[in-house]
Amino acid sequence: MNSKTINITIFSPLRVYLLGLLVYFFIFILSPSSPNYWGNFYGWLFIFINLFAIYVGIAIGSSNTSLTNQIISIPPSSSVLKKNVYVMLLFSLIGFFSTVIDSLFVSGISLDTNEIYNNRQFSEESEVGFLSIISAIFTPLTFILFFYSFISRKISNRSNIVFLLSILMLFFTLTLSLSLGARSIIIVYLLLLAFSILAIAQKKVSYKIIFPMSIFFLSLAMVLNGSFYELRSAAFQMDAFSMIEITATSYFFNINENIINTIYSYRYENDLLYYFFIGFLNFAQYYIHGLFELLYLMENFQGDSKMGLINFGIIIKFLNVVGLNINDTYEIVRVGTFSTLFGPNYYDFGFFGGTIFVFILSYIYGAVYKHIINYHSISMLPLYFYFSIIFFFPLVVSFFVSAQGLYFISSFIMAHLIYNLKVNLS
Repeated sequence: MNSKTINITIFSPLRVYLLGLLVYFFIFILSPSSPNYWGNFYGWLFIFINLFAIYVGIAIGSSNTSLTNQIISIPPSSSVLKKNVYVMLLFSLIGFFSTVIDSLFVSGISLDTNEIYNNRQFSEESEVGFLSIISAIFTPLTFILFFYSFISRKISNRSNIVFLLSILMLFFTLTLSLSLGARSIIIVYLLLLAFSILAIAQKKVSYKIIFPMSIFFLSLAMVLNGSFYELRSAAFQMDAFSMIEITATSYFFNINENIINTIYSYRYENDLLYYFFIGFLNFAQYYIHGLFELLYLMENFQGDSKMGLINFGIIIKFLNVVGLNINDTYEIVRVGTFSTLFGPNYYDFGFFGGTIFVFILSYIYGAVYKHIINYHSISMLPLYFYFSIIFFFPLVVSFFVSAQGLYFISSFIMAHLIYNLKVNLS
């Protein structure tokens, strides 16, 4: 069967990065919370230098400063793609069954969202073993399976069963993450799916449709986040607003008394508005607090550099699983919070080392983009999507560290190498 050429939109890395900054400042302006701490000059200097380093790194790595998205035509080899679909199916099933055994049977985690508190305790008390490492490495390949089978459907309208299996396995992963209250992983998977659909969509959607749909889905997301937060707070035997007030992300913020009264007034009158207000308040603090956590840690961190222990902690855990017994303990200024993309780098490498590290990451991001443009590489796209997530949220969180980021990156690199080795199953 002849291959069918498909068009794929490659989002400009600088556009992704600058749009991420714009969204951050927009949410900051709309946030009902007001910061009560602004750090010092040293902290702000580090932030601005790192933001500039990202811009320069992307520009040099991609050899491009254009903000225009590129559209590339790719005539995929149906046979190579089909073989890789089945290779990823095998690896995804390994990840799926490893996760089921490790999470549900070994750790005793329940898929009941009312058991979030107990599930988190079970997860934290469980030792990192070989099975959990296998699960963490192979589970992200479920997205690769979805991506390849999605493209395969566009080419030949086949792989329907495999495509359905990938969706079911992704649904299980999202359900498990929900039962653990792990929103970061859910966000990563949803963004990866969104990037895939937007990149491969054959028809351009009018902004007249995009804008109202975006408002609708963002409002729905806030309502769902509020209802989820209500469930989560109930698991801790608290009401949602009280939990927001004492959560770690609220430490550097004051909430206007009028807003508090407004939220409470809707609690028993209109569930949707109540969930929307709670959801947006929680989301806004969750989104913007990392910048102030970074400023605080830079003013108060007195320890030695961790030399990669935070950014590359999963490698240390793997080495410990195979028996090397490397000390992986460390202390941070405040636990349970984000500290932007730059916080872990500062802990690990200090002011200048952290800046160099973020420059290297951004250079790689640009270089991956350049490789896709030059060689029309399907297998490199998932890695590019993940780096786009990292650099869309530089002032929010390090998705290199959070949401098992390095596992995603390692798995996507592995999938790219396998694709280009042209694995033969016959």
